[in-house]
Amino acid sequence: MPYPVVRRSYRVAQKRSKVADDIAMAVERLAGSGFRDASLSVNRGEIVGLTGLGDAGHFELGRALFGLAEIAGGTFTVDGVQRSFKGPADAVGAGLAYVPSDRKQDGLAPTLLARENLFMRTSSVLVRRRSECAAALVLMKRFGVVPADPDHEMGAFSGGNQQKILLAKWLAGTPRVLILNDPTAGVDLAAKMEIHRQLALAAQDGVAILVISSDFAEVADLCHRVYVMRHGRVVANVEGSEAEVHRLISLAYGGDGNER
Repeated sequence: MPYPVVRRSYRVAQKRSKVADDIAMAVERLAGSGFRDASLSVNRGEIVGLTGLGDAGHFELGRALFGLAEIAGGTFTVDGVQRSFKGPADAVGAGLAYVPSDRKQDGLAPTLLARENLFMRTSSVLVRRRSECAAALVLMKRFGVVPADPDHEMGAFSGGNQQKILLAKWLAGTPRVLILNDPTAGVDLAAKMEIHRQLALAAQDGVAILVISSDFAEVADLCHRVYVMRHGRVVANVEGSEAEVHRLISLAYGGDGNER
């Protein structure tokens, strides 16, 4: 567990500097719609933030990494193997998982049941309903979903519980890399804390996590390192305890990060 997660108002561990480099995902001078010349890396067991103002290009970069948008140039590697995804199915096959910013539009089927949403990932094995219910119940209890009812219609859950189910859906597959776009948008504080706790546990299990958000406080609280984007470019890589909110905001606006 080389990368314990941080705690301020609701941190779940104490931040410290990384102890080893074990790169799970890396991009070098990547270009696409909304971003260019973008370089970053995420190590196993590390939670890395990618932030900026709303038009910085970080959300577009996240979509492109999962095969949801075209990559026009640069290199992209997963576990040291250069990748070029034609779509999300290719990304999933390479060990990536993705939590979108709009869970209702892009992540969940609100008219289906919780268990159906949890096990919608492509599989060659048909799970019997009883086994599916049992597995869904375990996941829902683990992620603190209320009510923990596999036959509850997805649209009837609160936003926070929907987001926890969406995260559970992807982490159940034990991805190598988890990319999240605005993972706690529109959820209450209790749900936010639980989502952060689950990300910490996933990191401890070796998952490489990229959290993409314009919530500077969230990435400062949660992440071991934070990349800042501005005008489509990565302009800074802020390590450990230096990732304070005022510094990230300054860098996002074009400052040197030293203003208070």
